[in-house]
Amino acid sequence: IVAAEREAEAVAGRARERSRRLAVPETRVKPGSIAVRAQEEYAYVSRDVRRLVLIGGSLIALLVGLWVVFQASGASPF
Repeated sequence: IVAAEREAEAVAGRARERSRRLAVPETRVKPGSIAVRAQEEYAYVSRDVRRLVLIGGSLIALLVGLWVVFQASGASPF
């Protein structure tokens, strides 16, 4: 996870440097450059979605595990 975050920070740093170097008026920006910037931003989004799915899945697995333990032990109120 730390390595992935470092890589994401490096990508963001390169994007900032690139945008500083390419500070040109809107009329001179290539159409594909927006797609490049969007792709770099979506890297953050996909990383965050993966983390959310991992945490949510872990919580659901924990709840199911606890339910099984309570059912097997007879400690369930139902």
